[in-house]
Amino acid sequence: NRYYWTNIPINQSWEINKSVLSDILEDIDDYHLSKKHHRAFLKSYKWKSTDINGKSKVLMACYYKQPPHSPYIQCKGSESGYRMLSPLECERLQGLPENYTAAVSKSQRYKMIGNGFTIPVIKYILSHIPQSQLGKGKVIALRFINNNQQQRLAA
Repeated sequence: NRYYWTNIPINQSWEINKSVLSDILEDIDDYHLSKKHHRAFLKSYKWKSTDINGKSKVLMACYYKQPPHSPYIQCKGSESGYRMLSPLECERLQGLPENYTAAVSKSQRYKMIGNGFTIPVIKYILSHIPQSQLGKGKVIALRFINNNQQQRLAA
């Protein structure tokens, strides 16, 4: 689960997104998880693959380094039997347009996507700013945690 804090009064209930990970997957045989990483995960962590019929684990900027706490799905063509999500799948997961980050390298794509907000959630929160508050010099803030520091974004 991701939690967002806002001081914007939202009086409507959140429409729950019923989509699951399999809804955004490409039919590819690429982005394999190495046997070395898989063995290390099994030794050091309570590791398990991500269920494609459920929600994804959190995406982090370090995903390109294959950290153990990230989403990996089963893949028959991989020597370990698992693969990472592709950059395109990560973009879909975050609500970005397809190939939005295609102009940069694969590792930079993962960093950009992993450090981003989930667009549909932020769009929903910000859509509840009363029109009377816009342009009046009032600060409406979102707080988020980044490297254990609270930061503010003003609308």
